[in-house]
Amino acid sequence: MAARRRGGWRGGGLSALGLLVLAPAVASAAPAGTGHSTPVYGVAGVSFTCGAVQTYACTGGGYGAASAEASGWPWAKYGGSYASYVGSDPHNCTLYAAYRLEQNGLPDPGWSDNAEGWANDAYARGVGVDQTPAVGAIAQWNAPGTFGHVAYVESVDPGNAGATITEDNYMPSSAAYYPGGYTARIHLASSSPAWPDNFIHFRDQAAGPPGDGSFVSNATYVYRIAGGAPIYVSNWAAVGGPQPTTALTDAQFAALPEFPRDGTFLEASGGGVFIAAGGAPLYLSNWSVVGGPQPGVGIDQAAVDNAGGPVPWNHLAPVPADGTLLDASGGGVFIVAGGAPLYVSNWAALGGPKPGVTVDQWDIDNAGNPAAHLRPVPSDGSLVSSTATGMVYVIAGGAPLYLSNWAAIGGARPAVGIDQWDLDNITNPAAHLNPVPANGTFIDTSRGTVYRIAGGAPFGVSAWSVFGGPQGYVLVDAWDLDNLGNPAAHLDAVPADGTLVEGLPSHTTWIFEGGYRIPAPATASATVVDDVGLAAYPEAPDAGTAAGDGGAVATDGGSATDGGSALDAGAPPDGGETDAGTGGATDGGGGTAA
Repeated sequence: MAARRRGGWRGGGLSALGLLVLAPAVASAAPAGTGHSTPVYGVAGVSFTCGAVQTYACTGGGYGAASAEASGWPWAKYGGSYASYVGSDPHNCTLYAAYRLEQNGLPDPGWSDNAEGWANDAYARGVGVDQTPAVGAIAQWNAPGTFGHVAYVESVDPGNAGATITEDNYMPSSAAYYPGGYTARIHLASSSPAWPDNFIHFRDQAAGPPGDGSFVSNATYVYRIAGGAPIYVSNWAAVGGPQPTTALTDAQFAALPEFPRDGTFLEASGGGVFIAAGGAPLYLSNWSVVGGPQPGVGIDQAAVDNAGGPVPWNHLAPVPADGTLLDASGGGVFIVAGGAPLYVSNWAALGGPKPGVTVDQWDIDNAGNPAAHLRPVPSDGSLVSSTATGMVYVIAGGAPLYLSNWAAIGGARPAVGIDQWDLDNITNPAAHLNPVPANGTFIDTSRGTVYRIAGGAPFGVSAWSVFGGPQGYVLVDAWDLDNLGNPAAHLDAVPADGTLVEGLPSHTTWIFEGGYRIPAPATASATVVDDVGLAAYPEAPDAGTAAGDGGAVATDGGSATDGGSALDAGAPPDGGETDAGTGGATDGGGGTAA
């Protein structure tokens, strides 16, 4: 029999039939000769969860132009002149179905045919054919008047109530829609007029996890799968209306990834596009930063807005996980620590090149914007360590305070290894660190002394009642208080010039100049401090006049207030350094009792 080289819509090529007979895979009856509709837009029970697109984005198994051409019998029988083309990219339903079968280990069956003949050809050689879907089976439509159609079954709904297929499609270059071909991922209800005429069981596969774009339910919640993870759908309107949903057991749900795969594109119902990085959705301001439009999964905007919330919002993180590497479109590489992107000046700082997630430079430049899902500085209590020196720091108010001994914070914890460049260039915006803790930061020491920071200097706290009750604080090493002014401590001995504070309970306002405090008009911009801690800093000799080279409290090696004795920890880098290595996030600070 001569080979047909002219493919039709959804068609393939026909070559001489071989004699190889495959053992029956399942009990089977003769193939149905029905003529069901093919799965196209507008047919009841047909839901497109990806596409249609003229790329390979909606297919599975690593299918693409290069992989299809590199395949064995699939390309020989259904590629080349048998396929239609979008540019140089081949498209053919039979090519894709054969490619997936070869990926599943099916050797050359010894025959080829148009899609309309697949069920009969397979059945004649002992392959199971029936009307029951199975993962890995080939869905087949007779489609009278065409060359037929075949697709690959990705998943099956409980009770065979539906199935999700992926498909490629042959389309002539003259077609009004999708000339040259397209791919799609489609959910079919078993009641649909487009339910396949036959399922061919060449080499069925064990049921796998639900695919991207599919809908699942668990514990009364509905989710859409994106990057393998379940993203909560709070309202059907956010995803275009009610969709077919697969119920998952608790065990099946627990087996899903917690967060989407890095690099997954999330198309929020609010109109924005986000890239998953370390579990968090980072905003994409322009497709050009990732090389042009990419396929994504439509999700509920509420899932983005509530990232990091309790169940069921807990499958998007508020910020990327510690250690996530971000390849910014501006050319720089950043490592996430405490939710902030810290610059990597050289791969050597991290032990050599490592894979990262391509993100928009906009996110780096706008860290702190809710859409960026990045913090401008690491969160309080985060731990970072210099990969060059091994020195470990606790973040307080965005500043890295040296940790001389793990015992100071209750024992060793993981830290994120960062480039020494960030510590040496701490005022550079790319470092995303503060040189001293932000005004208003509370710190507690390993000996139980509490301070509030203003102008980079510590003010002792006599009682929480001064501030209306216990406040959140960061546990730090007393070494930093005993070594004010040491570059590693990132605390100053006296407040910076121009620092405004309001003492409580006196409600007096002061401005600092040259280490002295001078009375000043009340202002809302003043940092509230304890009068007891304020008294440790002297008034200017001539009240109302800025002091010249006035004295300072808490001089070399002394305590900022009278709260406890100094630890004999030694000064970095020659005394008692911690070496935490690199690792995941920790919550180093916290608590309310001092």
